Amino acid sequence: MAKKSPIQPDTADTIISRDLRIKGNLSSDNDIWIDGVVEGDVTTQGNISVGESGKILGGVSATEIRVSGTIHGDINAVESTVCDSTAEIDGDIHSPRLSVESGAVISGRIDMGRSETNEEE
Repeated sequence: MAKKSPIQPDTADTIISRDLRIKGNLSSDNDIWIDGVVEGDVTTQGNISVGESGKILGGVSATEIRVSGTIHGDINAVESTVCDSTAEIDGDIHSPRLSVESGAVISGRIDMGRSETNEEE
């Protein structure tokens, strides 16, 4: 059974395909799907999905983050993070909600505390 993802490749505003490698930071206001490699930080006001062949060598910041591939860097999610069974994460995860499937590998700290925005209220 297919699981619901924040975004799908056919609905993402930006797609980094499997044969694409980006060196440098990536910033957007929209949803991003990554099947290729990004060597740099990825930031968006939308959602990020890292496909099984996707790899990010840098930090990730988004509203919702779904990881099926690899991230070597810290994750900062405003709403939620989902780590599928094929996920490999080497970095800290800061997310108010976190779902981790059996088989996912995480090496880092997990912080599910209140966000800085909530603390200011």
